Amino acid sequence: PTGTPSSEPITAGVAQMASFLDGSPMCSNYGISCDSGTLLLARGKVKGGPERNRPNTRDGGNCDGSSGDYQSDESLERLMVRSVDGGVMMEGSTVEIVATVWAWSDGSEDYLDLYYSDSGDLSNPNWVYIETNQPSGGNEQTIVVQFDLPPGLNHVIRGNYRWKGKPSSCTGGKWADADDLAFTVHPLVVSTDPPTVSPALTPSKTPSNQPSTIPVAEPSMEPNPSPSSSPTLPTSHPSITPSALPSESVEPTIEPSKFPSSYPSKRPSMEPSLTPSQNPSMKPTAIPSQWPSLKPSLIPSLAPSSAITMLPSSSPSHKSSESPSISLIPSLFPTGTPSSEPITAGVAQMASFLDGSPMCSNYGISCDSGTLLLARGKVKGGPERNRPNTRD
Repeated sequence: PTGTPSSEPITAGVAQMASFLDGSPMCSNYGISCDSGTLLLARGKVKGGPERNRPNTRDGGNCDGSSGDYQSDESLERLMVRSVDGGVMMEGSTVEIVATVWAWSDGSEDYLDLYYSDSGDLSNPNWVYIETNQPSGGNEQTIVVQFDLPPGLNHVIRGNYRWKGKPSSCTGGKWADADDLAFTVHPLVVSTDPPTVSPALTPSKTPSNQPSTIPVAEPSMEPNPSPSSSPTLPTSHPSITPSALPSESVEPTIEPSKFPSSYPSKRPSMEPSLTPSQNPSMKPTAIPSQWPSLKPSLIPSLAPSSAITMLPSSSPSHKSSESPSISLIPSLFPTGTPSSEPITAGVAQMASFLDGSPMCSNYGISCDSGTLLLARGKVKGGPERNRPNTRD
């Protein structure tokens, strides 16, 4: 790779396992991490576990000692570099170095020096010091350090693990172990999207006039002119006496003897306006001898919304000293018989099979056949229950 910025989208990266190449473990493809795995286990020719591919350095420097025993004395066991955000490692991004070491005793006299190369030449690194850390205890310990990658796509880091001494990229000595890890990163991605321009918060032009807090016209404190005339009061009480007598025999409309104890929420659609001029020649044929007297407030709310008919409570055969009382009767009822009981809250009704089809015997807010009508006749796979489910 040349390190030239790329505008291509980054595909999902994977963790890369290094293989031994050109003197040390190396990941040739970019990804979210590069891991030496087991390639760096042990140290030099230490007893109990000589290091594979020793000395595992890019420049060929032999910085490893062979004194002591494996997993008793010092050794650098593993190096891994990974992105901090879980994405693909890119040039210039921040990454973490995760080093696994074996510490002697309680680890208080052991040190890990970390370096990276800024030369871009994997075979001829130029080591730049990052920092030095100590293990937190004895035996196997993990040390994590963050640093920013320099420009370029090819990188190499070094861990120099030592007993006492001073920071160095290659301490040497009986118990020292220096190992390298080379890896590749993705080119820096350059966005090809046009820049977003923020809206200007200042006016493009100076307003022509300064804002004014002075009202356009002074408010008038004079009251409005008095009305030209006083309201006209009625000259007399309304009259309920008929203005004219009917020219022929009609169904009598009689003045009420008294008002109901409580007024309906709305006035009837018409008020009685006429009194009979004479005894009717015959009784009304469609009026029962006695109507139940109902207060308007007790008329069922489910009665159809039709005009209110005002009828006399009895069919008069002659004039009377007292006018019969007037009842407000809806023109239609569901059952035909008026009821004075208030309606309670309705419920949804489920039908049952009765007299040839599903039927809801009680009133409610709905009536549902449910599953009683499923299928059709003797159709294959589902003959209809109680077929044919018709009232006739």
